[in-house]
Amino acid sequence: MLGGTLTRLSGHLLRNRSDRWFAMLRTYEIRSGRRVVAVRDSVSPLQAVVDYARAFGASDSEIVRLGIDTVSWRGAKFSAVLPRGQDIARARPWESDTERRDTR
Repeated sequence: MLGGTLTRLSGHLLRNRSDRWFAMLRTYEIRSGRRVVAVRDSVSPLQAVVDYARAFGASDSEIVRLGIDTVSWRGAKFSAVLPRGQDIARARPWESDTERRDTR
């Protein structure tokens, strides 16, 4: 049990007592060289940079994984780092399509 209410299932997934799913997300800065080109919420730095490259229409075969936080795509090298001051993950509920409702 984590915090008395959440149960770790596998990797970054958590489930609370009411069977709602949570993902442990962190905010990562996506960098090209020293320049920050995007900010993404993801479960890992590698997933953050892969999602960034895929947003441009890159196929998985075009993305070369160079490490746990770095990829190369069409000659450009992208890496993901935590912004200054962020050192803990936060849980966010996963919402299924049926749970996404306008709450007024």
